[in-house]
Amino acid sequence: MKKVNMVLIFLFAFTLTFSSIGLATEEYITIAGGSVGGSWFPVASAIAELLNKELGESITSAKPGGGVSNPIMVSQGKVSAGFSYSSFLVVAKNAEDPYKEKLTNLRSIAMLFPMYFQIMGDADLPYDSLGEFIKNKYPLKMCPSKPGHGDFWVTQKAFAALGATFDDINDWGGKVEFAGAGEGGSLYKDRHIDISFTHNVIPVSAFSDSAVSRKSKLIKIDDLIIKELKEKYGMQEGIIPANTYKGTDINIKTVGMPCVFFVRDDISDDIVYAMTKVVCENSEYLSSINKLFKTFDPATAWKDLGVELHPGAEKYYREKGYMK
Repeated sequence: MKKVNMVLIFLFAFTLTFSSIGLATEEYITIAGGSVGGSWFPVASAIAELLNKELGESITSAKPGGGVSNPIMVSQGKVSAGFSYSSFLVVAKNAEDPYKEKLTNLRSIAMLFPMYFQIMGDADLPYDSLGEFIKNKYPLKMCPSKPGHGDFWVTQKAFAALGATFDDINDWGGKVEFAGAGEGGSLYKDRHIDISFTHNVIPVSAFSDSAVSRKSKLIKIDDLIIKELKEKYGMQEGIIPANTYKGTDINIKTVGMPCVFFVRDDISDDIVYAMTKVVCENSEYLSSINKLFKTFDPATAWKDLGVELHPGAEKYYREKGYMK
């Protein structure tokens, strides 16, 4: 009888230990992408599916989100990981606009793909650069997206670099509409506005559609804007190639922030290692979801991410020889 009791005690202890290990390793992972219908959410969903296959369990899912809100949601534990911009992770860490509290528990995984500031306007507008419109106090009818979106934040900073605000546009007799990407595209195509702003991939489908439905041109981004956004927020200079959009046959200089996959610092090293692995080893598949993944390079994906790498991600990059 004593032997039976000892066996039962052993089995109970073993089961309890095994269960506690299972609970520790089976943490449910949520990844905040962008808005449904945008360029981020399908990628977040694809990474979630790949992670489930890698772990052999359905413990990961994607949720809608936004570039500004995702760092807050991840930091507060509402989601496990998310997409944002490198510059947003910098200002979030320092409690700078648009963040009111320091978000110090965020860690990076990988740079996914570059994104850039782009401005499209009616072809018959009298000026070719944003600075000229501001200098001449032109009454623009415009849409800078809406508060909480990366497009809005970058556009606001571009105006500030030129010493202007959205209120100035209204004061000059213009009109500022605040709308999401889909509604903003409709406003432009229906001629309710004559200039539209985005911070997105190149090309962004909304601008491609707009340039076909309405005679348009890309508006030049002044060197002063590029200089200030690089110096203040660590943005990177880029080029919108000629003929990317109908009506613009010259290269347009611009600036932008790469999309970064990041996580909270208390997510386990093993989970983050697996996240890093599925991104780095499935770039061909992910490029079928978003073609800008064709530029993804694991040898440099760990650089200039805004916040320090999570140890699980660093372990992967060092094992593969990408980090020395």
